[in-house]
Amino acid sequence: MKLTLDPGAAALLDALHAAGYAAYAVGGCVRDSLLGRTAHDWDLCTSALPQQVMELFGTEQCIPTGLQHGTVTIKYGGQLYETTTFRTEGSYTDGRHPDEVRFVPDVREDLARRDFTINAMAYNAAEGLVDPFGGQKDLQNGLLRAVGEPQQRFTEDALRILRLYRFAARFGFALDAATARAARQLAPHLDCISAERIQEELAKLLAAPQPGAYLEPAVLAVVLLFTFVIRLIGVDGHSMVPTLQDGDRLLVLNAMLDNDYGYGDIVVLRKDTFLEEPIVKRVIATEGQTVDIDFVSGAVYVDGELLEEDYINEPTYVEEGTEFPLTVPEGSIFVMGDNRNHSSDSRSSDLGTVDTRYVIGKAAFLIFPGPDYETEKRDFKRIGVIWS
Repeated sequence: MKLTLDPGAAALLDALHAAGYAAYAVGGCVRDSLLGRTAHDWDLCTSALPQQVMELFGTEQCIPTGLQHGTVTIKYGGQLYETTTFRTEGSYTDGRHPDEVRFVPDVREDLARRDFTINAMAYNAAEGLVDPFGGQKDLQNGLLRAVGEPQQRFTEDALRILRLYRFAARFGFALDAATARAARQLAPHLDCISAERIQEELAKLLAAPQPGAYLEPAVLAVVLLFTFVIRLIGVDGHSMVPTLQDGDRLLVLNAMLDNDYGYGDIVVLRKDTFLEEPIVKRVIATEGQTVDIDFVSGAVYVDGELLEEDYINEPTYVEEGTEFPLTVPEGSIFVMGDNRNHSSDSRSSDLGTVDTRYVIGKAAFLIFPGPDYETEKRDFKRIGVIWS
């Protein structure tokens, strides 16, 4: 089996081989080449560590895209080539990102972590096609099949469920029975994927020929529910103690349905410049209101009125850079965590007042408690309405 490599990809593979490293074109470019289609993105994988790749090609030619995951993007001939060290991945606690990455010397170990057999093939001119999971045969048979155990693949990253239907619609492939069954069963796990990622993947799916012929109605219902109506979001950290604990799962009403925020509401924010993960905080003031904090007594005032905050863990003693008094701008809210002296919030100049466009939604219900912060036990009596 001989494939025609992109000239830039071929040159980079030659350079890696000459330096003593194993290297291959991998993934979608191999799949598309086998299908006789034009491959637009040529991804490479190699035994070279990220630092070795950067030393070989030089810092001016390399972009350190994701060094912790082994990825360096190489600029060559006016094109970009994403080059990743062979790796295996640990568990996916959040259903999106691996908890750890381990670099390995064998491309077959790297291919074993990928989503579908048709994407788990590698190629170079010297060795030819590396296809340990039967991806070429599945291409010939028009079959979309998960690598290894389908349940594990979808549990690792629930977005692969939508990718399954997108690839099926794009290529007109049938679904492997076990893979399709696992996708249906695990569709509710899409709740841990951001609405933005779901919408992006859904747009790609809908652009494919006859998407309705492939997307299961039950899966589509879950996608629409968790994208446009509700979200299930986990509490990360202790900034909302005692009201919420680390690991609590919240039912959140989408901001498109309810964007009238008032004092006491617990809201979920997403502001990637502050934190990558969703932020759970309490609304203290809304647009036009003036917030003042006496950091000696720990008292919080809104429009000159002292707040009676029976929900907080302790008074507000910690300053974080924002100057007070502060008037909340139009279209914004001022938020704080209930665990006042262990919370980064609107007191921080890094976050400040929050534009309501960053609000994912309003937390309405605690559906499952995490382990208690102090006792390491689950208090199921806490399940229910959070704030009323």
